[in-house]
Amino acid sequence: MNKRRIYAEFYDLEYKNKRDDVDFYYRLAKKIKGPILECGCGTGRILAPIARLGKEIWGFDINTAMLGIAKKKIETLKVKKVKIFQDDLVKFYSPLLKNQQFNFIFLSFDSLAYLAQKNETYYSPEETRQRQCKALENIISHLDKDGLFAFDLFSPNDLSKDYIMRHHFSQIIKNETWSLFSAIQIPEERIFQIHYFMEILKMDGSIKRWHYPVSAYQATFQEIKSLLSKVGLRPIKVYGGFNLKPYKPNSEQMIFVCRKK
Repeated sequence: MNKRRIYAEFYDLEYKNKRDDVDFYYRLAKKIKGPILECGCGTGRILAPIARLGKEIWGFDINTAMLGIAKKKIETLKVKKVKIFQDDLVKFYSPLLKNQQFNFIFLSFDSLAYLAQKNETYYSPEETRQRQCKALENIISHLDKDGLFAFDLFSPNDLSKDYIMRHHFSQIIKNETWSLFSAIQIPEERIFQIHYFMEILKMDGSIKRWHYPVSAYQATFQEIKSLLSKVGLRPIKVYGGFNLKPYKPNSEQMIFVCRKK
């Protein structure tokens, strides 16, 4: 099993019960008439519940292993208005997207921050900001003139320090013990890396281990507002969390709901 595939499996286990963002995007999608696009749909954690509404929803991700899990979830639902495909948020190279417009586009779970990821290392802050700008330009080019765009990002308030090691979970799956650990490192100002350590303990006592680093950029609130303005988006709602309380400087999250200017 390659590293990307094993990471996708652990990722799906880790976040399968996370509901706050699912409920938020589900409520927005429920009001939409017309096609929906999720950029960075991962394992389909949010896409699948929206598909159950009978909505036309498209989703892409760069990680084919995650897409494989998402497709299996959709197959069990037996819904027809779903397209899942590989693409890159910065490139939007899929021919499926040519001339396609969407009434609602969303980018969940801090995906914009993870454009700092460069294989198993990271882009510089300046390179990451350029990549974020390009990604938003791609999104706005496929957003209907009256369409809605929403995304969430972590606030940098609580991410200023390294931590040594965190144990996420240990779970028995088919007589094997799957365990996930992580450590955060800050190699450069405003860049942080989450080092995931995954291990599977087999019944015969043998252990397989993998290390998978993920990099992200800590953008400030003002940076994001300036970036949105630059690409032609205007926030109509800004929340500080999925409880829908207004954003404040000490909020843990930055959640934007936008329209074209």
